[in-house]
Amino acid sequence: MNDQNETAQLRFLEETASRLRQNGFTVEPIEDHHLSVCWEKGRLCRISGKGSVLFRQECVDVPGAQDAFWR
Repeated sequence: MNDQNETAQLRFLEETASRLRQNGFTVEPIEDHHLSVCWEKGRLCRISGKGSVLFRQECVDVPGAQDAFWR
């Protein structure tokens, strides 16, 4: 990955983390170009620097989690 692309991905993740915090989500530190998003007491999903959203179905099957996931 070139430096310009890496910088853009990290900036995207930092801005996304800021917006998520403003909307009541908890985010873990960026690790390996991924941002882990937590809702209530568990991990809801991970967002890659390229914008992909990765999740486990059992994490969003909890009551209320799907609404949070789509927000």
